[in-house]
Formats: sequence, structure tokens, C-alpha cells
Amino acid sequence: MDTTVKEQDLIKQGAMQSDFFQMSDTEKNNWRNTIAAKTRAVLFAKGQPLVYEKEGSMVAEYADGTLIKL
Repeated sequence: MDTTVKEQDLIKQGAMQSDFFQMSDTEKNNWRNTIAAKTRAVLFAKGQPLVYEKEGSMVAEYADGTLIKL
């Protein structure tokens, strides 16, 4: 049984302006930045922190800019 997930399966249909595999590197970077900003906005709107790795430690960033080391 093949358990490999194809990249095409990870990209949600309808959210992209153009085909990911046809984008230039500049377009991909702009798309990644847009996704990051949208993710941050959605989490903060729900009162949730954005959790990520910073300088080797996991941190939770809140809408007010507070960073808490986890």
C-alpha cells in the first residue's frame, strides 16, 4: 500500500490565484507570506496564540505581542 502524500493533495482547491506548480519563485514567496499573515490573523481573532520555534525554543505569540516561552 502506497502511503506517500502528493504535494497536490496538500493544496486546498479554490484558495490559490494560480497553479502552485506553475508559479515563479517570487510568486511562491508572496503566497507563503500571505498565508502566514492570514494564519496569524485567524488565530488572533479566535484568541489563540501563534506557536512556533524561535532560537531553539517553542514560543507562543499573542495578539498583543506577548511572547511566552513554552
